[in-house]
Amino acid sequence: MDSGKCLIWQDDAANTRDRNIAGGHSVIVSSPRTAGDYEITEQGWLGLAGLDEGSKARLTTILVDLRNQHSEGWLPRVTVEMTDSARIAPSLAVHERADRLLRFLGNQSKLIGDTVRLNLGPASDIDRHALAWSESTTIDEVRYLVEYLIEQRWVQKDLRGEYALTVDGHRRIAEVRTNPDSAQVFVAMWFGEEMDAAYEQGVKPAIDKTGYKPLRIDEKLDVIKIDDEIVAEIRRSRFMIADFTQGEDGARGGVYFEAGFAFGLGIPVIYTCREDMIDKIHFDTRQYHHTPWKGPKDLGSKLEKRILALIGEGPAISSKDQVR
Repeated sequence: MDSGKCLIWQDDAANTRDRNIAGGHSVIVSSPRTAGDYEITEQGWLGLAGLDEGSKARLTTILVDLRNQHSEGWLPRVTVEMTDSARIAPSLAVHERADRLLRFLGNQSKLIGDTVRLNLGPASDIDRHALAWSESTTIDEVRYLVEYLIEQRWVQKDLRGEYALTVDGHRRIAEVRTNPDSAQVFVAMWFGEEMDAAYEQGVKPAIDKTGYKPLRIDEKLDVIKIDDEIVAEIRRSRFMIADFTQGEDGARGGVYFEAGFAFGLGIPVIYTCREDMIDKIHFDTRQYHHTPWKGPKDLGSKLEKRILALIGEGPAISSKDQVR
């Protein structure tokens, strides 16, 4: 592996050091272009081959989000599963990228009213961090997003060319904040007998193994008004698993609604569907990657890898690590 560069972006501003691990060695990269440190094995490095700029930006988003979900100093490891996810995942919507840049600027402000200087020209380290947080590939994209934040009155620019969040900007961050500390995973799927095994032997074990707690609304006792309860539990969840397998009577409208509601809140959604039903998925969600599965064990194995690649380990595993 190349040394002295960010292995993802080939940016010379990075620092690298080798590390011996079981079965080989890895490289720890300290890179402003990915907004922090990451570890990569030889296998993970091979997975970088052929990634285009958009895929690299999506991989960077995964690394940024993984760090935000764990305590300071935790090191994400780039794996083949992670690079594969970045290759096929959809890019973030422009408004999501703007919100992420706003959050980055907020993180740079220690006190209310503090200003942040972005060069928005030749890349400095803070500009590289801004690129990483906003899933941008060029500084022109960051400049466009900054102008949008100013138009929305979430950010103001002073005479020195520095930026500060407004009160409305702080309110916006609070509005779009998801649940980084939640261990709950909302599961939306068809409640049919033939799907019980998929849940009990596939979905549930995968969620447990990755350190989270599954919630399927039919498992909750004493639900008085189910629609209100569904909305409330989705809001409390760290992410959602939505399975679009359907029966002979057609698509499960509830799953589409629940996935759309979570998506609108900015809560990550992992889409799955039994292999023989993939061609029946409605065009509204067909644009997103759906993990196909053949049986419960296949679903569990694929889901476990996808959760770790896109979301990272949950609080149950993190707390065990701290005890050790």
